[in-house]
Formats: sequence, C-alpha cells, structure tokens
Amino acid sequence: MFFAVFSLFIIQAFAAPSHHLGIIDGENATLGEFPYIVAVEDCDGLCFVKCGGVLLTESWILTAGHCNKKEMFDDLQAHVGITNVDDTDHQFRHVVKIIVHPKFDEHASISSHDIAVMKLKTPLILDDRVKVAVLPKPNTDESSGNATVTGWGAIQTDPYKIYPNDLQKAVVPIVEYNDCMAKLKAEVGEDLPEYNNTAVCTGPYTGGIGPCYGDSGSPLIQDDVVVGLVSWGSNPCAFPGALAVYTKVSSFIDWIQKNIDEELTFES
Repeated sequence: MFFAVFSLFIIQAFAAPSHHLGIIDGENATLGEFPYIVAVEDCDGLCFVKCGGVLLTESWILTAGHCNKKEMFDDLQAHVGITNVDDTDHQFRHVVKIIVHPKFDEHASISSHDIAVMKLKTPLILDDRVKVAVLPKPNTDESSGNATVTGWGAIQTDPYKIYPNDLQKAVVPIVEYNDCMAKLKAEVGEDLPEYNNTAVCTGPYTGGIGPCYGDSGSPLIQDDVVVGLVSWGSNPCAFPGALAVYTKVSSFIDWIQKNIDEELTFES
C-alpha cells in the first residue's frame, strides 16, 4: 500500500465544524471515472493522505486552503490516475509551490476563501486515467439539483473510523444558499464567516449520506463540471440535519487564472 488513508483534524461536538471530510454511504468509483481527482499525500514521517484535490493543468492542482495553512510543501506528493490506494501503477509528483488565497484566515475555526493552488515539480502526462478538470464559467450559480462528491475519506465513524481502499462517490442534493447559511448560522453562530455567495452546500437533511473525515479539497461535481471543493461540515458526519460546505469554484476563477497563468478547461 503506497500510502495510508489517514487524517489529522480537530473534531468538536455536534454543530461544530469538521474540516476534513470523506464519504459516508458512498459506492466504489471506477478507474478513469474521475480522472482529475488527486490524492495529496503528506510524508513528514508517516505518509498519509492529507487532502484531495483536482487537476487544473499538467502542473497545477486545486485544493482547499486549510489543507495548506502553513504553506509547507517539502513533504507533499500528488498521486493521480488511481482509485484503489493499493494500486502502484500510477503517476505521482512532488509539490514545489503552494499559493493560498490571501483572504483565507488560517486562525479562524471556519474561514471563507478556503482555496489554494499547488504547483508540481514536473508536469504530469495526460492519458485516459489522468485528465484536467472541467471548471464552471465565472460566477455560475449551482443552486439546485444533485451533485456527486468523491473521496477516500471515512465510510464509518462509530465506534471507530474506517477508511476505504477504493475511491468513493455519492450523489447528494444541493441546498439553496440562503437556507444553508441560515441553518449554519444557527449552529455555529458568530464563527460563521461572511461567504457572500462564495460557497455551495449539500444535504440531505435526512442524513445518512455525504462527506466525512479524510478528504477536504476533494471535488463536488455537477454535470461533469467541478463546482465545489469540500471545505467543512456539521459534526457528526451525515447526521440528520447536517450540511456539508464547499468552496464555490466559479467564484474564484479569476484568482485561479491569475496565479497559475496557464490555460484552464471550462464547460461549454
């Protein structure tokens, strides 16, 4: 096994934010189904999957800002073209640069602008298993319908966490932005930042399915377009009434383009 699926996160009582999320009640993804997903591995001592991400170009990855609070990249590697973590037949590259959004507040329990880009030491080779993500046009609204969230995070948390070897996927409903913000405000109070429509939320309110510990920065996909990056969620995972919060990718297209200075792929 080339890395251990593991996460190091602060977990508080119900209604407090859980920052690193994976998939509860998902199903196995197939090889090549999400060819742009990235496993970001930290090898400072014991190697573990620190976060997920998506491939922007052959040399740049998009992920969550809180995955890189200290902007330490010497021990980070990006693994692509895999679904099963036991698979050694895949590409990986070392990370040589991290740019976190300047408005992300690493000292806050929850922050808006939870987004970062990472540059790889050498470009990846694109093929059937490794492709760049399709991004939304700037300021696109994802206010309704279903979307798919993917990740290698926990599939069980009680009585202990269990992590899958296979990449998981789950279909979740998008929750209307104002309804989501009102519910989150009631849960976390003054800790909730001003998002100004730069976040996407998913349910379901009935619980039982959705993100959990292990894969912040992983994509939320709607119609084959990466519309969000897992940021944080209510605790415990997939509890009735719990919501998951994602950074809204379309709100940050200009920032992404400015920082990577390479051509991106957009929805038609």
